[in-house]
Amino acid sequence: MPIWVRLPNLPLPFWHHKVLEDIGSTLGKFKKIDLEKPQKGLFTFSRICMEIDLRKFLPYHIILKHKKIPWFQVLDYKKMTF
Repeated sequence: MPIWVRLPNLPLPFWHHKVLEDIGSTLGKFKKIDLEKPQKGLFTFSRICMEIDLRKFLPYHIILKHKKIPWFQVLDYKKMTF
């Protein structure tokens, strides 16, 4: 099932299509990216759409690394309607 996952407060080093695609691929089959339009020149989150098997566990966070520095990234799943 396609589902949107919001990545709130994602640090700037991770705002690259390839990185977002890699994040999505760890959760399911990557589909597309939707970057929030900036307000006053600042981005606050990005969204990635993936096909996810809802019978499997959906993690609440993932650990990303940039230059060996870990980042605890919260995953905010868009409400699902059936």
